[in-house]
Amino acid sequence: MNLIITPVYKAFERAKQMVEAIDNSATLPFYHVMVADNCGDIPIEHSKNRAIITFRDDHIPEEHKSKEGQALDLAYQFGTQKYTPYGSKPGIDYVFLIEEDVMVTPGWDAKQIDLSTKLKDWASLDVNSVDEEGRITYPTTVSPRYEYVEFDGSTFEHQHYADFQCTLFNPVVWETGIRFSDFPDHFDILWSRKITEVTGLKHYRTPEIKLVHYPESSRSLL
Repeated sequence: MNLIITPVYKAFERAKQMVEAIDNSATLPFYHVMVADNCGDIPIEHSKNRAIITFRDDHIPEEHKSKEGQALDLAYQFGTQKYTPYGSKPGIDYVFLIEEDVMVTPGWDAKQIDLSTKLKDWASLDVNSVDEEGRITYPTTVSPRYEYVEFDGSTFEHQHYADFQCTLFNPVVWETGIRFSDFPDHFDILWSRKITEVTGLKHYRTPEIKLVHYPESSRSLL
């Protein structure tokens, strides 16, 4: 079973679209944990394979600072528990991070996992972000890369750090004990650097999978 973790901040309509895309596009069993960061209750139904968590620790809402790392740690910790109200669940094979403004496409999960098996030194694997017209968009357009590399007939981008859009993590990273919340903003860059420093593993992106991304859906609400 795969675990999908999603931080949510206010962009509820996008989050509803994201949930629908996952439900319609996943080809492998999954358990999805969504965590609302200081923005009230998420208007999405929980179910046997989807849990909703809310936390509130902003004392001055007008000065909200992104605590995405905390939300992701909560989602991971909850999602890897053995028991749920519905009984025990299978062990977790892989973890995906899918942001609330990201719409996955059919079969993305099996394809992304399959592509990861071509990489021997990977810590994370991302995919290309496109707009509704199919044009490459943020963060694919801006995230820095070292080089393009070829493995087993597929081209990958060796990145400086993970995109944290639709990110698949190598199970090895959880063995390090490194947490998302160990770092302030920009925790995604700092987490990626630390993982590479400790494990020697690299961050990659594949152009063979594309998803629709709506940049600024939640960032504009901060």
